[in-house]
Order: sequence, then structure tokens, then C-alpha cells
Amino acid sequence: MSALNITIVICQVLGSVLVDRTGLKLGLFSGGALLGIGAVILLDVHTLRFLIFGRVLQGIGIGISYPVMGALIMAWFSKRELPYI
Repeated sequence: MSALNITIVICQVLGSVLVDRTGLKLGLFSGGALLGIGAVILLDVHTLRFLIFGRVLQGIGIGISYPVMGALIMAWFSKRELPYI
């Protein structure tokens, strides 16, 4: 679990930069793809190395997806409601 949490914290900052430069759609796609690849790796794990690798990939995917979710939530509200958020 700590490999996942450490990776999320590090990649959340990098995910923000990626989303700003490439856009929300590509950020959401790349985050979801990495999260899915990490989940597929964890389906058939035989060594600790692959377990950690899969969890790190999931952490990178979640770290990229968090800024996208924040931006999508902010886009959902009107300009009048933004000061209340």
C-alpha cells in the first residue's frame, strides 16, 4: 500500500502539469490506461517485483487522474457558483 500512496503523491504534481499541457481528455485517457494496465498486471502476479510494479503503475494512473477529476468538477459549476466552492 505504501508504494501506491507514495507514487500518487509524487505523480499528482506531475499529472497537473500533464493535464495543463495536453488537456483533460488525454490526461483522463492516460490515467485510466495506466490504472488499467496496473490492474491487469496484478491479475497474475508471481513475484514481489511485479506486485510492486503493478501498484506503482496504478499509483501513476491515479496521480494523473486526480487533477483531471478536479478540473472536471470545477468546469461543472457556473461562474456565479465558483466563489462558493
